[in-house]
Amino acid sequence: MLARNKAIFDADILINMVRTKSLEYLISMFEQIYVSDYVWNAEIKEAIWTTNEIAKKCEFFIQKKSIYLPVPPAFANTDIEAYLWKELNRRLDAISATWSDKKYNIYYDRLVEEWETIKRKQFIGYFLIVYEIVEWCQKHGIMTGAGRGSVGGSLIAYLLEITRIDPIKYNLLFSRFISEERNDYPDIDMDFPDNKRGLI
Repeated sequence: MLARNKAIFDADILINMVRTKSLEYLISMFEQIYVSDYVWNAEIKEAIWTTNEIAKKCEFFIQKKSIYLPVPPAFANTDIEAYLWKELNRRLDAISATWSDKKYNIYYDRLVEEWETIKRKQFIGYFLIVYEIVEWCQKHGIMTGAGRGSVGGSLIAYLLEITRIDPIKYNLLFSRFISEERNDYPDIDMDFPDNKRGLI
């Protein structure tokens, strides 16, 4: 079949096949090409055979969720989970001093919900890194912006002053920022003055 269908060698068709077909199918296809009369050049035939043999011996797997996040030097000997949870509660207590119990409970429940999610997804170190960047910028008089994108839906980001947007006040969804269905790290967009970027 392959010998009679020369269109199989059209570049667009081959690219589409590589993208959509299984490895077993592609190996089978090359084996059929090799034994057919269509490829008569000995060097091409040898190249196809060699490629096929190499493909059979290759086993390569991409390990997911293996991104390494460095611990900021200031927290090298710190239980970062305990530290960040304590800091979040301290900041919530600070802004809620005049609130009713009902309002406080709404914010606390949201904080616990977000905290459990970032713990399960092992994002605590990620938030700590961004928090340290923001804190350093504040100490050195560098503006960081009010926050852009889906991070505006995070109460944790708000309490850490990564954003200036109260997600509960504006009814913003945390799930738009971090979803249980997604495995990639959340995207926190930050703005810095052009003349200060080199300092950060």
